[in-house]
Amino acid sequence: MAAKVRSAGVILVDTLEELGDCVELLARCAPVGAAGPMVIGESGAFKAITLDFAEALSLPLPPATDDDSAAMRAALPAFVPVSNPADITAQGLVEPAIYGRLIAAAIGDVRFGSVMLGIIQTDAVTSRIKFPSIIDALEHGRPDKAVVVCGLDEGAAVPGEYVAALRRLGVAYFPTTERALRALATLRAHAAEKSMGGTQGAPSPATLESAVRGMVPEHRAKALLAPLGIPFPAARLATSLDAAFAAAETVGYPVVLKAQAADLPHKSDAGGVVVGLADRSALAAGWERLQQAIARNRPDLVLDGVLVEAMGARGEELIIGARNDREWGPVVLVGFGGVQAEVWRDSRLIVPGLDRDGIIRELLKLKGAPLLTGFRGQAPVDLSAIARIVETLGNLLTGAPSIREIDLNPVIVRSDGAVALDALILADA
Repeated sequence: MAAKVRSAGVILVDTLEELGDCVELLARCAPVGAAGPMVIGESGAFKAITLDFAEALSLPLPPATDDDSAAMRAALPAFVPVSNPADITAQGLVEPAIYGRLIAAAIGDVRFGSVMLGIIQTDAVTSRIKFPSIIDALEHGRPDKAVVVCGLDEGAAVPGEYVAALRRLGVAYFPTTERALRALATLRAHAAEKSMGGTQGAPSPATLESAVRGMVPEHRAKALLAPLGIPFPAARLATSLDAAFAAAETVGYPVVLKAQAADLPHKSDAGGVVVGLADRSALAAGWERLQQAIARNRPDLVLDGVLVEAMGARGEELIIGARNDREWGPVVLVGFGGVQAEVWRDSRLIVPGLDRDGIIRELLKLKGAPLLTGFRGQAPVDLSAIARIVETLGNLLTGAPSIREIDLNPVIVRSDGAVALDALILADA
């Protein structure tokens, strides 16, 4: 349960090499801040590669320009613009002091949570030009943010005394920039999560826990969850066609019919859902079609009734599900729903206790997040409405450990809010 482990403050890595690199930064350097690094390099190609790799790692590189970076502007020659990553070209070979000026400027800039210097080492001669200036600049005081020196040419002949001197000064040295960026990305994300924190919400009423046993069908699940703030379309349960007519008049056409039984969690598979019924005649035909489908596909099933529900407007489809793991406790899953749920498997796991701003940050990590923020001119959806549902489910399962699962799929989200079209609850028998 990666989400649960991360919420407890554990830093997760993918390889043994990354484990060692993160430990090196944690043990040797000042803390990596929540802000992204300032990257100083000597190559335009390295600058372009770093931009792409940082994006892939979700590692922000705080922008810097001539207009907002006086110290860095003063440290660079006139022909080199201020940027992040910065490309100082080959100037370090003719003016080695430039490294010290840039490191000092970056350390003193609160926009950057760390500093990374990627240099072309080539051979011992090149190293003897560059490293003494870097070491001299750092000897004036231990930096108060993490500083990493790394090479663009793994395997270059770097005299060991330079690496040892950097490490004595609390500076990490890596033979490749990729390893440095990956470790910085991991520790920066951890620092950002710690700085944001979270708030524990009040648990749900114990009365809900006592009201459910086993599989709870949609109509009962919605009746139990709606008072807690989960939004659903207007609906009525009908046990006859006449009752369905009355329900449709109350909720408003067009309507959808849904067969209801605890033993029918997947209604569509049995023909138990009929949509788009615009008037009484369509409703009568849909009612007959649903009854025949259930009789054909599930002849032994006894229905609680048929839910007559108002058809909702279109929007982005999400799935929101909560589960109480017997060993790990509650966790909430949010992802793109409908047919996309099983095809794209685009989801995030959120541990209860994260505040709404933190939940929104997790939503924006979905691969399909642009669909939520205004893709191709569409209005952005109401992310706060999604966060409220996630928060409510997390609090509910925290306060009701006998509830094993709650599934809301799909949840339709638009610019004006969110509404869950289906709901199931599974509790201990």
